Amino acid sequence: RFDTPSHKRSIISSYFPSGSSGEDRQLAKFRFLGAMYPHLVALKAQRDFILCGDINIAHREADLKNWRSNQKNSGFTPEERAWVTQLTGDGGIIDVYRQLEPDTTDACYTWWSNRGQAYANNVGWRLDYHLATPAMAAAARTVDIYKHEKFSDHAPITVGYDLTSRLRDRPNTGLTFVRSSTITHMPREPAGTVDDHCGCALLVSALLL
Repeated sequence: RFDTPSHKRSIISSYFPSGSSGEDRQLAKFRFLGAMYPHLVALKAQRDFILCGDINIAHREADLKNWRSNQKNSGFTPEERAWVTQLTGDGGIIDVYRQLEPDTTDACYTWWSNRGQAYANNVGWRLDYHLATPAMAAAARTVDIYKHEKFSDHAPITVGYDLTSRLRDRPNTGLTFVRSSTITHMPREPAGTVDDHCGCALLVSALLL
């Protein structure tokens, strides 16, 4: 949480369950989604936030290479895709990557199977997101998926947010929030990161206090 007398903000690091190992895990994933939707909608009414995480869902056909053959597979089922549609529609949460890059296809992938030559052939999925309330999403300026080095089966996605107009008491402040531990940038101030078990890095600072 980064709260001031006039603003309440949070950065959330989240890993959504995978259902690919079997029916029980997929049912657990559906239960998680069922609980997460009202939680995020309620949180949006209380504070602005950015959720950075592996949500294990490719929302649109453009978000994975082989969408036709994956329509019954976990991560691209109609129910999961409908959940993202509802969250970014009636729920009022913004998919920041798609706000900045509405038309990308092959360039948008953040995950590749370790089987075969998926990474070499760019047979990927977009599973990693920045999901933000409208005020935070409006501050997004740049997005980059880092593919110059391979750290795991996921690639880091970095979004640069310009909050200068929203921090009247702290001018000339730039922030970059990152879905990995590779880049956490804070001009004019020392930066800090915290890693959790799923490899998300979050900016941790007294900057907004």
